[in-house]
Amino acid sequence: MRKREPGSRLQAGGELDFWRVVTLTPGRELRLIAETILPGEGSPLFRLRETEAGTTELTQQAQFLPRGLGGMIYWGLVAPFHKLIFPA
Repeated sequence: MRKREPGSRLQAGGELDFWRVVTLTPGRELRLIAETILPGEGSPLFRLRETEAGTTELTQQAQFLPRGLGGMIYWGLVAPFHKLIFPA
């Protein structure tokens, strides 16, 4: 796991643990990409939206793009666990 310098700010192209920051709109959106050995590309997206005065809604969306047959097999094996953990 990589560590960032204390007080450093996230920015596009920067590192966050085993993720790379793809896009960052402060206070609105953050898209990451996994920098791990996977048979595909894993990318979570976090969005913030102000719903009422003083409240904020956080939406998380994850995407996995399998690479080749190995990626398809990998996703076929882990998808049932993802559905169990993330039913929506």
